[in-house]
Amino acid sequence: MRKWFATILGLLGIGSVQADYSITNITASVDNRDYTLTVASAYGTPLPTIGAHASYCWHSAVTCQVDAVVSAYPFTYSCSGWTGTGSIPASGTTNNTGTVILSDINSSLTWLWHPIGDSDSDGMPDWWEHDHFGNDVNPNAMCSNGLNTALEAYIAGLDPKDPKAAFRTTFLRSPSDSVLGWNTISGRIYSVWWSTNLLNGFEHIRRKIPWTMNTFTGTVHGAGSRGFYKIEVQLEPQPPEGGDPLAYSWEVVSSRWIKNIYENGDTTMIDRSTGYMWLYNANPCGTKNWFAALSYCDALAYAGYSDWALPNHDVLTTQATQKSFFTNVQSSSSYWTSTSLGSPAGYAYSVYMANPFVEDAYYKYTPIFVWPYRVIQ
Repeated sequence: MRKWFATILGLLGIGSVQADYSITNITASVDNRDYTLTVASAYGTPLPTIGAHASYCWHSAVTCQVDAVVSAYPFTYSCSGWTGTGSIPASGTTNNTGTVILSDINSSLTWLWHPIGDSDSDGMPDWWEHDHFGNDVNPNAMCSNGLNTALEAYIAGLDPKDPKAAFRTTFLRSPSDSVLGWNTISGRIYSVWWSTNLLNGFEHIRRKIPWTMNTFTGTVHGAGSRGFYKIEVQLEPQPPEGGDPLAYSWEVVSSRWIKNIYENGDTTMIDRSTGYMWLYNANPCGTKNWFAALSYCDALAYAGYSDWALPNHDVLTTQATQKSFFTNVQSSSSYWTSTSLGSPAGYAYSVYMANPFVEDAYYKYTPIFVWPYRVIQ
């Protein structure tokens, strides 16, 4: 197939009776070359298919794609993107290139794959076993450092084939505090333990330190304290779908609601149907007038967030139908909303928890209850 292209330049005159067209220049040429796209993939069924395709003409529009996930014993593989040359973008992270215009005589596309999952349920993902051992490995197999098992190496983020691999720590002590440091890896959490006598075991002094932090400063155990620290590394627990990653633990309360419990005891509920987060305690501050309620929500810092707000009338009306999933709801009372009445002036809508669909409003200086919420970004 060949594609002709031409350049046409003209002048258009327009009068009251007729229009004259004058073509001043016409040039035409043809690119009679075959444009080649070569596709490579270790797995899946790509489109275009694997191999060299030399049937394209200049400026052909091509959309390249491949399966997102494929099974190829003993692993399941996920497409992690591609590399390309010529008219194909140099790299991408999806299983679809979008529409590509072939303007280079030779282009190539290589689909990239990564093993996923844990097919043998041994606590180590298939990709990690594949990268380090080439196949499945016994989780209790000893690593090259002679200290850790394969499973321990995976959790700690160590190279199981490196005889010098170790979970390394640092320790600095001053009269006022002790500073511990360690090497971290993404997807892990760290806990610090303390003991004055190894025979009596350890006690937690800090739980669930995220992998983005690699130090802990203890002000209780300074230079005058004698004892032992222990640093524990664990895989970062994954919240259920819709759960807050910042929480310490989660509870799937219903198909709609996820309870999030934080290390300091703060507790929230996430509505998976709306993307709203609510305080689990529906009476966090007693009664306030409307202005104080707005200020309270605006200044609230809770569960690691500071973007709390007073819900509008529609949001709180719907929320009132879900009050059975929460604690300390003042069921026979009204709660403020952020929605003011147009008339009379000085009033704002509220929601009566016993019957939220009955119109309810109060003078803004009346103290009633407050229930903050936030919109998950």
